[in-house]
Amino acid sequence: FSFHTPRTVLEDLITHEIDVFRKQNANKGAAKEPNPKSPSDSSKKKMKLTSKGVSSVDDDQDDDSGSLSSLSDAEPDAPMIKLPRAIERECALLFVDMSGFTKLSTMLDVESLSRVINSYFDMIVSEVLKYGGDILKFAGDAFFAEWKVVGDSKKDSDTFPDAKTPLSELNASLGASMVSMNLSDNDDFDDEDLIPPLSMCVARAAKCAMSIVEKYSDYQVTAQGNASDAMLNVHCGIGVGHLVGLHVGDYKEGQEEEGDELRREFLILGDPIDQVARAEEIAKPGQVMISPEAMQPLSFCCGELYFTNPKSQPVCLANKSTSFLVFDEITTAALQIDNEGAFMQPYESLRMHCRSLNQNALARLHLQTALYVHPVIRANELALSQAIQAGKISQPTETVQGRHRAEAELRSVFTIFINVNMAPKVTGTPDVDAELYQKLADVMHITSRELDRYSGHLRQFIVDDKGVVLIATFGLRGSTFPNMVSNNGLPAVFSIHRALKQEAGVENKIGATFGKVYCGVVGGIHRHEFAVMGAPVNLAARLMGSKVNNGILVD
Repeated sequence: FSFHTPRTVLEDLITHEIDVFRKQNANKGAAKEPNPKSPSDSSKKKMKLTSKGVSSVDDDQDDDSGSLSSLSDAEPDAPMIKLPRAIERECALLFVDMSGFTKLSTMLDVESLSRVINSYFDMIVSEVLKYGGDILKFAGDAFFAEWKVVGDSKKDSDTFPDAKTPLSELNASLGASMVSMNLSDNDDFDDEDLIPPLSMCVARAAKCAMSIVEKYSDYQVTAQGNASDAMLNVHCGIGVGHLVGLHVGDYKEGQEEEGDELRREFLILGDPIDQVARAEEIAKPGQVMISPEAMQPLSFCCGELYFTNPKSQPVCLANKSTSFLVFDEITTAALQIDNEGAFMQPYESLRMHCRSLNQNALARLHLQTALYVHPVIRANELALSQAIQAGKISQPTETVQGRHRAEAELRSVFTIFINVNMAPKVTGTPDVDAELYQKLADVMHITSRELDRYSGHLRQFIVDDKGVVLIATFGLRGSTFPNMVSNNGLPAVFSIHRALKQEAGVENKIGATFGKVYCGVVGGIHRHEFAVMGAPVNLAARLMGSKVNNGILVD
């Protein structure tokens, strides 16, 4: 599940568990607590994970819903992370947009298509991880990655003045990992003392983007049995500034206080999203464009810059054959990567923090991580675990990548794009922003509730250049029925459209299509997500954003 989850989400969840663990230990010193494992405590409830989410059960209740038995010991003796929860940071944001997959889907069988898609994604994802980036969100054939300021930056010290808080310690160790993975052989060199932390983040994002377009632009793919070749391409946009990571979740109706959760999503909000959207929009294939806001911190790291564009417009840093950016000697040394496997160091730091947690805390952490994973993947993993525990199959010996390739498929899917008419603008005013966060949480709950009524899936909740968008599907494993479009899909569309207006008070536009799409995991070995891709998906997005769409457009 952790490979389906941004590293920053794991950091937030581990930080929460460390904080809870320390508070429990402090309370034990003041008063002896009953043993949570005591067999006499029959009133305790346990948490279990199923394909539909997390729910609480009595100790003596039979577990017949396919839950992971290894997680059934997670007792609700401590609160899970309270939603909605916003975590703020300063960061450099990179948007990587790939193209060419739609043509490939008409040329290749599903196994070959899955292999090509994930091979190309893996090379680009690996490049981001190598330079210390964290992939926050996949968006079809694109993704957002961040390089955030960690450690003892001014923002951290202002928000968390006590250096011994769990978050500051976690950030400090992660910051040390990030610095160590980028150092050259000169052990006395300390880039953070000489280069402003935010400037270093932008430099890493820029260096990564330049490497991506140089290596993977105009990437030829030959289809077996097909005389014509296809070409994959990539272009990038870079922004910088204040970003909010927002955890939102769905819950069983009327049980939001009971901890019975169905699904979580991680949203990113802030000006850097608008910056990368503007930069990426004017980027041609093979180009890296950077916002003028990001140019200012980057100037601390450059020897010479060759730009003719006005400062009010995004400017081109590089294309496939030429880089217009020259880093100074100090930055060049700081960006040198001697150990190709060093990108795993931040994850190793997270694992070290997990070692201080007890069994209940680790089980809660696993439960919460699973909630960020698409229900299809969650159901697959639960079914596999249940079959192994029952002795029906042996432990798989194939790689995770091989399993994902085997599970990918082309299916007839009813795809729904929902654009909610609201401005996701973070103001910095606590009360105003809290109202925004709650509104986004309400939108997710209402949409998920209506989908559940008709047995559909929420594919994704995202805030990007299109605004506030939810993507839903009918036709995936677990949501395929006779007369699916007329009996399930279309009624759900009308129900969602009406409920969002009446209950959340937000206008919305919906586009929907039906057709064959690629369904499977996309991304790299160490970071991936479940996705649906293909021409019908692209058409649904266009219908949603069409100027003639007054509410609902269906192909």
